[in-house]
Amino acid sequence: MNYGQRGRELLLDLKRSDWLPTYNEEGVRATLQEISLHTDELTDLVRAAQRIKNDAINEAGESTTTIQNNSKSNSTNIPMTNRPSLILHDASIRRNKRCLLAYHAYRMDKLRALRWETGG
Repeated sequence: MNYGQRGRELLLDLKRSDWLPTYNEEGVRATLQEISLHTDELTDLVRAAQRIKNDAINEAGESTTTIQNNSKSNSTNIPMTNRPSLILHDASIRRNKRCLLAYHAYRMDKLRALRWETGG
Protein backbone atom coordinates (compact mmCIF):
# COMPACT_ATOMS: atom_id res chain seq x y z
CA MET A 1 0.00 0.00 0.00
CA ASN A 2 1.30 3.45 -0.89
CA TYR A 3 0.65 5.54 2.18
CA GLY A 4 -0.59 9.05 1.43
CA GLN A 5 -0.11 8.79 -2.33
CA ARG A 6 -3.66 9.66 -3.36
CA GLY A 7 -3.58 13.05 -1.69
CA ARG A 8 -0.16 13.75 -3.13
CA GLU A 9 -1.44 13.00 -6.64
CA LEU A 10 -4.20 15.59 -6.22
CA LEU A 11 -1.69 18.26 -5.31
CA LEU A 12 0.64 17.29 -8.14
CA ASP A 13 -2.23 17.70 -10.61
CA LEU A 14 -2.70 21.25 -9.36
CA LYS A 15 1.02 21.95 -9.62
CA ARG A 16 1.24 20.64 -13.20
CA SER A 17 -1.65 22.73 -14.49
CA ASP A 18 -1.34 26.28 -15.81
CA TRP A 19 -4.41 27.62 -14.08
CA LEU A 20 -7.12 25.40 -12.61
CA PRO A 21 -7.76 21.85 -13.78
CA THR A 22 -11.21 20.29 -13.70
CA TYR A 23 -12.31 18.99 -10.32
CA ASN A 24 -10.81 15.56 -9.77
CA GLU A 25 -13.77 13.81 -8.16
CA GLU A 26 -12.23 10.38 -8.67
CA GLY A 27 -9.03 11.44 -6.92
CA VAL A 28 -10.92 13.00 -4.02
CA ARG A 29 -13.05 9.87 -3.60
CA ALA A 30 -9.96 7.65 -3.76
CA THR A 31 -8.26 9.78 -1.10
CA LEU A 32 -11.33 9.57 1.14
CA GLN A 33 -11.43 5.82 0.61
CA GLU A 34 -7.76 5.55 1.57
CA ILE A 35 -8.49 7.54 4.74
CA SER A 36 -11.33 5.17 5.53
CA LEU A 37 -9.09 2.12 5.00
CA HIS A 38 -6.43 3.53 7.31
CA THR A 39 -9.07 4.36 9.92
CA ASP A 40 -10.41 0.80 9.78
CA GLU A 41 -6.90 -0.63 10.09
CA LEU A 42 -6.14 1.67 13.00
CA THR A 43 -9.34 0.62 14.77
CA ASP A 44 -8.57 -3.07 14.21
CA LEU A 45 -5.07 -2.68 15.63
CA VAL A 46 -6.32 -0.92 18.76
CA ARG A 47 -9.03 -3.51 19.33
CA ALA A 48 -6.55 -6.36 18.86
CA ALA A 49 -4.17 -4.77 21.35
CA GLN A 50 -6.98 -4.37 23.87
CA ARG A 51 -8.02 -7.99 23.37
CA ILE A 52 -4.47 -9.20 23.98
CA LYS A 53 -4.25 -7.06 27.09
CA ASN A 54 -7.58 -8.35 28.43
CA ASP A 55 -6.57 -11.95 27.71
CA ALA A 56 -3.35 -11.45 29.66
CA ILE A 57 -5.32 -10.03 32.56
CA ASN A 58 -7.77 -12.95 32.42
CA GLU A 59 -4.90 -15.43 32.52
CA ALA A 60 -3.56 -13.72 35.62
CA GLY A 61 -6.81 -14.65 37.38
CA GLU A 62 -8.13 -11.22 38.24
CA SER A 63 -11.82 -10.62 38.78
CA THR A 64 -14.11 -9.14 36.11
CA THR A 65 -14.50 -5.82 37.93
CA THR A 66 -10.74 -5.43 38.20
CA ILE A 67 -10.42 -6.12 34.46
CA GLN A 68 -13.02 -3.48 33.65
CA ASN A 69 -11.33 -0.92 35.89
CA ASN A 70 -7.94 -1.67 34.33
CA SER A 71 -9.38 -1.39 30.83
CA LYS A 72 -10.76 2.05 31.60
CA SER A 73 -7.70 3.40 33.34
CA ASN A 74 -5.07 1.87 31.04
CA SER A 75 -6.80 2.16 27.68
CA THR A 76 -3.78 4.02 26.28
CA ASN A 77 -1.30 1.28 27.20
CA ILE A 78 -0.70 -0.26 23.80
CA PRO A 79 2.17 -2.72 23.41
CA MET A 80 5.35 -1.35 21.86
CA THR A 81 5.11 -3.87 19.01
CA ASN A 82 1.88 -2.24 17.76
CA ARG A 83 2.88 1.39 18.12
CA PRO A 84 4.85 1.82 14.87
CA SER A 85 1.93 0.64 12.76
CA LEU A 86 -0.47 2.86 14.72
CA ILE A 87 1.77 5.85 14.12
CA LEU A 88 2.09 5.01 10.42
CA HIS A 89 -1.67 4.75 9.86
CA ASP A 90 -2.34 7.90 11.89
CA ALA A 91 0.28 9.83 9.92
CA SER A 92 -1.22 8.62 6.63
CA ILE A 93 -4.69 9.74 7.71
CA ARG A 94 -3.41 13.16 8.75
CA ARG A 95 -1.38 13.60 5.54
CA ASN A 96 -4.34 12.73 3.31
CA LYS A 97 -6.58 15.11 5.24
CA ARG A 98 -4.04 17.91 4.87
CA CYS A 99 -3.75 17.19 1.14
CA LEU A 100 -7.53 17.28 0.69
CA LEU A 101 -7.77 20.55 2.59
CA ALA A 102 -4.92 22.07 0.57
CA TYR A 103 -6.50 20.88 -2.71
CA HIS A 104 -9.86 22.43 -1.89
CA ALA A 105 -8.37 25.62 -0.42
CA TYR A 106 -6.27 26.19 -3.55
CA ARG A 107 -9.27 25.67 -5.83
CA MET A 108 -11.43 27.93 -3.69
CA ASP A 109 -8.80 30.70 -3.71
CA LYS A 110 -8.43 30.52 -7.49
CA LEU A 111 -12.19 30.64 -8.02
CA ARG A 112 -12.54 33.51 -5.58
CA ALA A 113 -9.78 35.43 -7.42
CA LEU A 114 -11.51 34.80 -10.74
CA ARG A 115 -14.76 36.10 -9.37
CA TRP A 116 -13.13 39.31 -8.20
CA GLU A 117 -11.36 39.76 -11.55
CA THR A 118 -14.62 39.46 -13.48
CA GLY A 119 -16.38 41.97 -11.25
CA GLY A 120 -18.53 39.50 -9.28
